Amino acid sequence: MGDGEDCQSWDEEKGGNMKKHFIRVNCFTVPILTLLIFVSLASGETHQSSFGFSINIPPHWLIMSGEEIKKNPDLFDFDTGVFKNINKNLLQQIKNQVVQGKAEVYFNKKTSDNYFSDSINVSKGIGRMPQNNSEMKKICDNLPSEFAKLFGKPIKCYSCELRKISGLNASYIEYDGIVENTRGIAYMIQFTQNVTITFTLTCKNKIVDVMRKEFDDIMASVKIK
Repeated sequence: MGDGEDCQSWDEEKGGNMKKHFIRVNCFTVPILTLLIFVSLASGETHQSSFGFSINIPPHWLIMSGEEIKKNPDLFDFDTGVFKNINKNLLQQIKNQVVQGKAEVYFNKKTSDNYFSDSINVSKGIGRMPQNNSEMKKICDNLPSEFAKLFGKPIKCYSCELRKISGLNASYIEYDGIVENTRGIAYMIQFTQNVTITFTLTCKNKIVDVMRKEFDDIMASVKIK
């Protein structure tokens, strides 16, 4: 998974819409872990996303969006020494996704450290979320084996269900993160009939209870324009 090609090929060839978006987000997590240590982006509170929603982001979170990258193009100078251990092709893929408006990333500057940058990744995709508990159960039953095939290790799912968040129907999954001793928590909402938006928190296990609560509070502020 070092250069991102495995993530892309799996995304195109296998799995349902919901599984693809959860997995795509996690493909971007590994190189992003270190970015917060080196770059300073805009702090936010109420963020008006180009994706067509608003969300309340506490001041200790930093927002990486296409607009911010365009305003500060020098933030991604991959020739500097701080990026020497990170695959440049995958970094460029992440930058392209953000600049093209296909992804946003919110970093928690209060809890991030040299080991891991706790973050929320946002991506928009074509498809639909499960419409009922039966459809959701099929997704939930298949996720552990799909994750294991992709990442070559068991991935435990702690929760997988339909929920209401900010008055919106959402699918919710909590699972082991790709990076050791981390957790992933993902909400998918139906933006339009054929478009979904997925919000995925990745954080260290030792603060998962605190981060889960903060993530839920942030998600409760989401408003579709």
